[in-house]
This record gives sequence, C-alpha cells and structure tokens, in this order.
Amino acid sequence: MNTTQQLQAPFHPNDIEWRVQRASRDGGSVLVLAYVTNRAIMARLDEVFSPFGWQNSFHEGPQGGLVCKIGARANFNNEPGEWVWKEDGAENTQVEAVKGGLSSAMKRAAVQWGVGRYLYNLTDNWAKIQDSKPAPNSQGQQAGYHKGKYWSIPELPSWALPTLEDIKVPETKDTSLTGGMKKKLWMHIKSHWDDDRTRKDIYEQAFSLFGNGDTMEISEFEKACTWVSETSKKSKKDPIAKKLPQPSV
Repeated sequence: MNTTQQLQAPFHPNDIEWRVQRASRDGGSVLVLAYVTNRAIMARLDEVFSPFGWQNSFHEGPQGGLVCKIGARANFNNEPGEWVWKEDGAENTQVEAVKGGLSSAMKRAAVQWGVGRYLYNLTDNWAKIQDSKPAPNSQGQQAGYHKGKYWSIPELPSWALPTLEDIKVPETKDTSLTGGMKKKLWMHIKSHWDDDRTRKDIYEQAFSLFGNGDTMEISEFEKACTWVSETSKKSKKDPIAKKLPQPSV
C-alpha cells in the first residue's frame, strides 16, 4: 500500500468509539456518530511516518476552542522530506473541557490527513434506548450509556472493516519488522529511559547496530531489545559514560 492508502485504511472496531449526537423526539432512540480513538490515530501516524516523522501542536481558535496542527514528513529515497502541516479545530467539550477539546481537535486534524475519513460515509445510525444493558454486538463492542439508559453499538459494514492487507500481517517470507514491532521496540525503550531525547538516540542506535537503515530483520529484534536493557543497566551503574556499549557477539 502507498502512504495515502495506509493513512486511510479502516480501523479495527476496538479502535472506534461512538457518541450520542441527539435523541429522537419520542426519546426512544439516539443518533450516534463513530470516531477513531486518539490512541489509534497516534499509532497509525507512528506506523506510517515512524514515531519521529510526525508532530502536533495546539493553539487557541479564533472564537474559542482549540486548533490542532499535525505535521508529518515522509522519506523519499532515504532522504527526509519537508514538513507538511494540516490543521482543524474543535470547541471545548462539556466534560473535561480542555482535554476533550484537545482530543476532538486532533481527531479532526487527523481527518485532514485521511485518517478515519471513511467514517463520514456511514449512514445515519439510530440506536434504540433500553433499560437493561444489552450484550456486546457481534464485533465485540459494549453497549453505550446515555442519561440512565443503554443503547446497542451499531455494527460496522464490511467496507468499514480492516482487511488482512490493512492489518499488514507479514507473510512467512517477510523477515523485516512490521510497524507494530517497531512500536514494540519503541515502547521497550520508553520503559527503560525517561528522557525523550535519550530515547530517540537509543532508538536510532538500535537500528544502526542491528538494522539496515530504517529496517531491521526480525531475527535481530530480540538482540536489539536485549541491547536496550543492557545499555540501560550500564548507564545507571555508570551515569557519566558517554559511549553506548557495543552489542556482544
């Protein structure tokens, strides 16, 4: 898939949240809208651009609320491209106003990049209100709750579900790390280092020692993780050490 297809690929139902937009006149049902969670958006941007290939910033909107800017740059011929920025804004929410505003603004800015844009093609989804909590739908999503009542989460149509290609399941002959494994390596580094600058240095060093450019063989992945742990232990014993340890052969 190209970069555009990667950004626009559907998400797993677990990464989709539903919110009530309004109730029907008789109060027997609610109109609900689907959104991608912020966690899923960040993971998607990590997978497409790498953790160091995108950034975001926020500023106050022209009439209150918040505007989120998401910048990203792709690598062409192993050379980093220029930063490209897209932005959108949202009003502060009624619950946790600032936090909700930040989240909503980022979701809208992500749509400018194509992330979750397919959800706008969903038809109006009305869900019936009921007193008792219904069972999860066939896609595993729990029931919603609104003003003391429950409503069943609508099921996503087949075209709004990820395919195996979207999930990027590696074939047996594929020996390079997937985006998810790169994220796992990054999270392993985060568990050992507090400083963000140091984390980035360690990440780059890991690929320098065990990878080839920005790729790494799966067979080298465990070695890289072990090296991260050993490097962390040595730095704590010898905090003034300036050179990172070389991997043991």
